[in-house]
Amino acid sequence: MPESIATAIRLPRILATKSARRALLAAGTLALAATLGFLYYKTQSADFKHQNEALGLLRELKEIDARWDVDILRARTDFSQPQAPSLDPGAALARIQRDLAAAAQTLDSPVLKVGLPDLAGAFSQKAGMVDQFKQANAATKQALSQVLSSEAEIAGLVRGSWQDFRERERLVAAESVAVQLIAETQRYYFALGEKQFKLVETVAADLRRAAPRLPPALRDGLNRLDARVRQLLADPRVRQAYLGE
Repeated sequence: MPESIATAIRLPRILATKSARRALLAAGTLALAATLGFLYYKTQSADFKHQNEALGLLRELKEIDARWDVDILRARTDFSQPQAPSLDPGAALARIQRDLAAAAQTLDSPVLKVGLPDLAGAFSQKAGMVDQFKQANAATKQALSQVLSSEAEIAGLVRGSWQDFRERERLVAAESVAVQLIAETQRYYFALGEKQFKLVETVAADLRRAAPRLPPALRDGLNRLDARVRQLLADPRVRQAYLGE
C-alpha cells in the first residue's frame, strides 16, 4: 500500500489521539496537507481550484503556529525590548476554519471532515497556552532581572563588611555561593527542567544556612536575593505552558 494512502487511512485516528492534539501542529498540518494533495491529485473529479484553496488555508494555519513559536521564544529571551503584545490571530483562525469547513463539503473530503474538529481544538488549546505563558513569563523575567542585579549588590556588601568582620572566609564563601545561585537561577530560566529547579533550590538552601552567621547588612542582601529567586521559582505556570506539564 502506498505510504500516502496509508497516511490517509491512519490520519483520523492519529488526529484523535491526545499526543497529536498536544503537538505543535506542524507535523499534523503537513501530514494533512500531504494527504489532501495525494487524494485530490489522484482523483479525476477533483476541483483543483478548491483543492488549492484548502491547501492554502492549511499553510496559513502552519504560519500562525510558527509565529506563535517565535513569539514565545522572543518573550523568553529578549530583555532589550518591552514585552510585545501576544499574537491574536482569532479573526484569521475563525475565517480559516470556516473556509476549511466549506472546502470539506465542496470537495467531499473525509480526511478534512474528520480532521478539522481536532485541528481546531489543538489551535484553541495552543492559543490559551501562549497567553498563559506570556502572562507568567513577564513576572519571571522581571524576577530574573532582579536576581541578576543582586550580584553587584552582594559584591558591594562583601567589600563593605571586609574590614570589620574577622571571619573573612565566611564572606568569601557566602559571595561564592551567591554567585553560584545567580548563575544556576539564570540557567533554570533559560533551560526549564526539574533537575535544574532542584539544583537552584539546593544552592538557595545552602545560602540560607550561611546567612545567620554573616554581618547584618550582607545577611539582608542575601535574604533579598533569596526572595527574588523564590519569586522566580514560585509560579509553575511558565513551566506548565513551556514544557506542557
